[in-house]
Amino acid sequence: MDETRMEGLSTTDSAQGTRNNIDISNTLIFAAMERIERLQEETLKCTQSVENTVKEVKTTLDGMETRLEKVTTRMQTLEATVATLQEENAALWEKCNELEAYRRHWNLRVSGIPEKAGEDTRRLIIDLFGQVSPASKDLLALSVDIRHQLQRAVIQPQHHCALYVQSPTRSDLELDATSERGSQVEQARKEGKKAGFREAFAYIDGWRLSFIVWPRFNLRLTLERTLERLNGQGSDQLSGLEDWLYLEEEIWTHSTCLISSVQREDEERGISDSPLNQLDPPH
Repeated sequence: MDETRMEGLSTTDSAQGTRNNIDISNTLIFAAMERIERLQEETLKCTQSVENTVKEVKTTLDGMETRLEKVTTRMQTLEATVATLQEENAALWEKCNELEAYRRHWNLRVSGIPEKAGEDTRRLIIDLFGQVSPASKDLLALSVDIRHQLQRAVIQPQHHCALYVQSPTRSDLELDATSERGSQVEQARKEGKKAGFREAFAYIDGWRLSFIVWPRFNLRLTLERTLERLNGQGSDQLSGLEDWLYLEEEIWTHSTCLISSVQREDEERGISDSPLNQLDPPH
C-alpha cells in the first residue's frame, strides 16, 4: 500500500514538474517573441527612416541632375558666346588698328568748308588744292581717292563739317614719311641729341616727329608760295591760327621738310580771296 502511494505521489510530482517546466518554457517563448517583435518594430522604423532618407537623397540628386543639365547647357551657350566674342573682339581690334593707322597716316583733314547740297566733295578738294598748287592740278585727279564729310555737330552747328581726304598711294606716303623720320633721327644723333624710334613714331629730345605727306606735289612748297602771295597782297602780319591742314588728333608742328603749320589772316583783314581762308583751325 505504501509503495503504491509512493508511486502515485511520485507520478503526481513528475506531472507537476512537467507542467511547471511547460509554463516556464511558454513564458520564455512569449518573452522572446515580444523581444523579437520589438526588434522587428525597431527594424521597421529604421527601414522606413532609411527609405525616407533614400527618397530625399533621390529627390536631391534629381534636382542636382536637372541643375547640372541647365548649367551644362549654359556653359555650352557661354562657350559659344565667348568664342563669338573673342572672334568679334579680334575683328574689332584689327579694325581699330586699321582705322588708327588709316587716321594717323592716310587721312588729311580739311576744316571750315561750307556744305552745299549735292556737291561733289572730290571735285571740291581737287579745286581747293588746285588753287593752292595750280601746277599740280592735273595730278590731283590721281591723288585724291576717297572723301568723307562728317555729319554736322549738333552741339556746334556754327562749325562746318570736316572733310577727310585719302590718297590711293599709301605705300608712297609711308615710304616718304619713314625716310624723312629716319634722316631726321640720324641727323639729330650726329648733333648729339637724344633721338630714336618708339613704335611707329620718331622722337628727338622728347619731341615726336609727325609729317604731312601728299603725293605727287610738294605741299610745303606750294603752301609757302601761297603765304608769300598773301604777304604780297599787303598782309604784314599773319594771325596765330595754325594747323589748318592736319591729320585727325595729330598736330603736325615738328617737321622741317614738310609743311607743319599754316597761318593766315581773318577775312575781316581783306584776304577773303585766299583758298586757305576757308579753312578753320582745329578745335
